[in-house]
Amino acid sequence: MGHKRKAVEKVVKPVTADTQVASTALTEDEQVAMAIAMSLQTKGVESHHSSQGDSKDGVKGLLDDLEDLDEEEVYAQIRQMEEQQKQQEVLRQQQEEQQRNKRDPAQVQKEAEQRLPEEPPPSASSTCRVAIRLPDGSRLQRCFDRNSHTVQALHDWCVSRLPEAAGGRPYQLVPAAPGAQQALEDRTQTLEVAGVANAMLAVKWLD
Repeated sequence: MGHKRKAVEKVVKPVTADTQVASTALTEDEQVAMAIAMSLQTKGVESHHSSQGDSKDGVKGLLDDLEDLDEEEVYAQIRQMEEQQKQQEVLRQQQEEQQRNKRDPAQVQKEAEQRLPEEPPPSASSTCRVAIRLPDGSRLQRCFDRNSHTVQALHDWCVSRLPEAAGGRPYQLVPAAPGAQQALEDRTQTLEVAGVANAMLAVKWLD
């Protein structure tokens, strides 16, 4: 429980269950702290300490209440927050797709091109090369940083080169190996985590 005490010391004011925090803004300690605060609130602890505001006594009271917390409940809260963050990301992607359908494809392509990260030097240790086969049989090839660049960059790359995709035509980005069906859906993953560093991929139309 010691690491929970350290985490909750960062949370002085109560955190409500409907607080929305972007997934990229939460560190592991902050997730633990938020889950603890939510668990305490669920147990009615917030009202017990609300009169103490931001005082040291208020924080001490929260720390004392940690001893009564169910650790499984805390981590269940964390898992719930992570799932909510994933759902928000999926919703954001859907809204982005809908916006593309309403906009000039040339402008969408231009913006996708602008979002592309700078190509790292080929000699860098974290550099990888990704190739994408387009529906017309042509092939794209480019360097990325396997540890910092994400799957989103690959989608931006495709949209910047495919007017149909920029116009809203649905597609998937899949491994080019015969029979491969696993599409790259989680755009927040780094290329290393997604397992596509130095990979050959393909664009597959869905209509």
